[in-house]
Amino acid sequence: MQILRGTIMEQGSHKPVFEAIILLNKEDSYSKDIAQVSNSKGHFKYHNLSIGHYTLGIVHDKYKKKKISFFYNGGTKEIQIILEKK
Repeated sequence: MQILRGTIMEQGSHKPVFEAIILLNKEDSYSKDIAQVSNSKGHFKYHNLSIGHYTLGIVHDKYKKKKISFFYNGGTKEIQIILEKK
């Protein structure tokens, strides 16, 4: 399976960040952002990714915006994202 799983947490307290907007974009294509919202445990998941460079943009009205670039090489990739309060 081609899966990207992640958890978004608050800096310091490590509490899950609920209802953060996650925008996934493949850098080497003309694809549109794929948006999701983190659940009550701060989790999100994307399926059926192709190998390549991606950017994740994370937005929440109580936290500073964050952008992460990474290379996805197949299989299951798990990431943890820490957001800083505004």
